[in-house]
Amino acid sequence: LWLMPLVCARLKGAKTLLINARISTRSLPRYLRFRFFYSRLFGFIDQVFCQTHSDEKHLQLLGARNIHILGNLKLAQIPQINTNYTTPKQPLWVIASTHCKQNQSEEVLILDAILKAFFLDNSNPKKESMPHFLFAPRHPERFLEVESQLNKILKSHSLPPLTKTSTNGVQESFNAPFILLDSLGELNNLYKIAQGVILGGSFLKGIGGHNPIEPAFFHTKLISGFYIFNQNALFGSIQNYTLCHIQSLPKVLKRYEFLQNAKITKTFNLAKIIQTIHS
Repeated sequence: LWLMPLVCARLKGAKTLLINARISTRSLPRYLRFRFFYSRLFGFIDQVFCQTHSDEKHLQLLGARNIHILGNLKLAQIPQINTNYTTPKQPLWVIASTHCKQNQSEEVLILDAILKAFFLDNSNPKKESMPHFLFAPRHPERFLEVESQLNKILKSHSLPPLTKTSTNGVQESFNAPFILLDSLGELNNLYKIAQGVILGGSFLKGIGGHNPIEPAFFHTKLISGFYIFNQNALFGSIQNYTLCHIQSLPKVLKRYEFLQNAKITKTFNLAKIIQTIHS
């Protein structure tokens, strides 16, 4: 938020709206240190449209006024499909938007949980119903790193290496038990045909989670870690998701067939913003 553009807007007689506002509990102390500044700044904002009741309280502490709770703007977006893939015979699980932080790799942690749930346990399901697992790291620059890390683990258990979508094609890669999505713009296409999604950025502290709306839009089973402080409003807008710590992930995966499919339960009130602008 920049003061001078707001001052200039006021001098021009323009109405200023702050849309999709959010201040997490984690960030609030940093904002409060400069409350004297934000109090003045919010004096130049006519109306604030925030995501949650918690955001409303935090914004009020900083001097915001005329606050409305509308949810997250991402709820107004409809996920787009650019390629229609055929649903594979065996269940496909997408491990999406995974991260590495302080030399801890979510891909390694999640693969370890998958191996414990399906490959290192005598009570695992029959081979013909075994899910296939597609890893989709958040950052393309980590593709080679993730490939090396996971293949080393798979080799140690005498399991087949990762099949890369850029080499074999996305549809053809579904036949492999372990897949690396090393191409971009495919996640929504995959959510549409996936049985389940493990959403990354949520099993390591400090990242804050990722958008669950897209997999929920396609009614997949949805698992996430507990560290979702950046996505609380979005998780509050869906039902039937599972939160777990990484230590509990093998246990959750073993009963994946009993998990319910996620669904969106709230929408973003875009009409209210349009009405405000016209008035």
